[in-house]
Amino acid sequence: MKLTKFITTIFSLVALFGLSACDDSFPIGDLANNSDRIVVEGTFTNENRVQTIYISRTLAFTKSSPDGNSFPQLTGAQVSVSDDQGNTFSFIEQTPGVYATSGAVQGVVGRSYTLTIVTSDGKQYVSTPEQMQEVAPIKALEVTDSEEGNNGLGTEIEDTGKVINLTFNDPAGVNNYYRWHWKESTTNNFTAIDSSFSNAYDEDRFFDGTELKFDLTNVQKNDTRYVQIHQTAITSGAFDFLQQISTQQESGLGPFSPTPSPVRGNITNRNDSRDFALGYFMVASVTSSTVEITQ
Repeated sequence: MKLTKFITTIFSLVALFGLSACDDSFPIGDLANNSDRIVVEGTFTNENRVQTIYISRTLAFTKSSPDGNSFPQLTGAQVSVSDDQGNTFSFIEQTPGVYATSGAVQGVVGRSYTLTIVTSDGKQYVSTPEQMQEVAPIKALEVTDSEEGNNGLGTEIEDTGKVINLTFNDPAGVNNYYRWHWKESTTNNFTAIDSSFSNAYDEDRFFDGTELKFDLTNVQKNDTRYVQIHQTAITSGAFDFLQQISTQQESGLGPFSPTPSPVRGNITNRNDSRDFALGYFMVASVTSSTVEITQ
């Protein structure tokens, strides 16, 4: 099994688009008019916790922000998530560009969720509905000694000490799409999933209905005592989005590389389909486990 390792955030991918804009084949008119987009990072889960959505903006080459930031945070927006049962969850701006629920809320497997963003200048961005899928529970986590060779992510590595093996049973006859998040720590004290977690994703096309055991990650730090792992179920649309971003990441940016185009997600201006946000509003059910490294 070869997982696709995906550790770049949407924000850093936007920087990739910005770098590629130096290509002479990219019309300056497009840079001036089409590079001013909102950027959304957020996943609504079935965990009973404060849910958070991050919103920033890109700027066209012909514009600049007052503080010189090329990716300013989007402030003053009205943000909400609604489900197909008539429930609405409001997100309040906590710090510039960071919107969160006022308390703990959680999604429900089987329900569909839609993100709505109304900017301070009246533009309304809406995602397509995303149905929360059920995640298979983690059956076991095992710590083993690592050896020089392939780490299960398709990468040849040196012996780094320990490997985290994950086992779960994939439900048969259903198309399942997985995303894993993990983080190392010296203490058993972890935050909710954020950009500090490494992550990878895969689909069950080649292991449908089987018990799967694989090496998720090597422990790289000598002082690591704990590793927390989240296994999440995402939608096929989210999986396709991650695949497209991964393809652009792997293509590189050599002097003769083609200019990457923005990967279109699932969030669009309600009144102008040409005005789409960068990023993807995801929903996910989550199962988590923490393993202690004792040797």
